[in-house]
Amino acid sequence: MAEATRLLDDAQQALDDEFDAPTWREDPSNPAPKSADGNCVWRVPSRICDDYLAKDSADDQRIADALNSALVAHGLPKAPAVDGGTGGWATTSSSADGVTFEFRSKGVTELSVSVAFAGDCTEVSDGA
Repeated sequence: MAEATRLLDDAQQALDDEFDAPTWREDPSNPAPKSADGNCVWRVPSRICDDYLAKDSADDQRIADALNSALVAHGLPKAPAVDGGTGGWATTSSSADGVTFEFRSKGVTELSVSVAFAGDCTEVSDGA
């Protein structure tokens, strides 16, 4: 689980470097690990920035390029350029081997990482 936290840290740092170090905070409402169908999904506490990094569509590729440096370093495929998502959220994501990274932006910017693995979450605590 420490590797998932490092991925989130590195993605945040890449955006800090590209966008003049916006201020981030940890989302206090991080959900507990969830079991379903013999699998467990654990989430690193999400990071939230009050800056709307995807406000200007000209920044969409800058965001993807910055994130891709972290994603590739952690063995995930490159994310596509940010695209308009459901409800006006600008999104991009990358996933491999049960690890999913997500970027969402609409007024604020959110980064999240989840890890899915076989098991019932009994060996995982909220702070894993």
